[in-house]
Amino acid sequence: MNGHLSLKDTQDYLKDVPLGRLGTPKDVAKTVLFLCHKDAQYIHGEVIRVNGGQLT
Repeated sequence: MNGHLSLKDTQDYLKDVPLGRLGTPKDVAKTVLFLCHKDAQYIHGEVIRVNGGQLT
């Protein structure tokens, strides 16, 4: 998703991400797996932002 950004743009972007790194497909997949698990059965109608703590 961010492959078009230059190195400088990526570094500038990461200054706003508290975890200090870009997200990966694995980060999203782990969230999806959690939501599919029975422990998440009471979660409904929520927007879950997998964003490393970045507030936009």
